[in-house]
Amino acid sequence: MAVEIICEACGWMAIVESGYPSAVWTEHERACPAVGGAIRYYPPPEYVPPPPVNVCKHVPIKRLMATTPKGRKLYSVVCSLCGRHL
Repeated sequence: MAVEIICEACGWMAIVESGYPSAVWTEHERACPAVGGAIRYYPPPEYVPPPPVNVCKHVPIKRLMATTPKGRKLYSVVCSLCGRHL
């Protein structure tokens, strides 16, 4: 995997295929001819689309949640396939 390193101040660019990119940048940072020193360009992260949404054909079931002190049972309705509360 090749890593591009770009200096915004002087336009210097390096493509590092092996080794440490930080070592290459440190070497350039010391010797950058630009006034004010080197400024490293970080490209914006690539857009990664969200995963597709899988629609579930819900199969509702009653699940016992709790029993009150008076003996009354409380249930919740959830999908047996995905576990989502309905």
